[in-house]
Amino acid sequence: MKNVFLVLTLGLLINIVWSQDKTEKINFIIEGTYDAKTDRGYRFINRLDNTPILFDQVRPRLHIKSNLEDDSLIGSMFKITYGTEEFKQNGPEGLNNGLPYKEKLIILNMKLIE
Repeated sequence: MKNVFLVLTLGLLINIVWSQDKTEKINFIIEGTYDAKTDRGYRFINRLDNTPILFDQVRPRLHIKSNLEDDSLIGSMFKITYGTEEFKQNGPEGLNNGLPYKEKLIILNMKLIE
């Protein structure tokens, strides 16, 4: 009986520690006009307030649906679902040096609006 209690307690502790490391993923949806591919990512103009938004990455499978490398899509309106991912900024020589976390914006899905 003590072994069962010990295993259950250990399992509960592992679950608590593991769940604290996970960050909650939140997806956002915008409508925007494709503006350009830059060396830093893909720039869209938010339809709501005409501000630029720069996405760092696009899921690889989406390149097949909407090839953003093609200049012919510039000016096209898209409905974009995206998420964020935090990463550590590294200074010189790969050291963190207390630099804050940054967010990457990642396009998860997109649909051409006609």
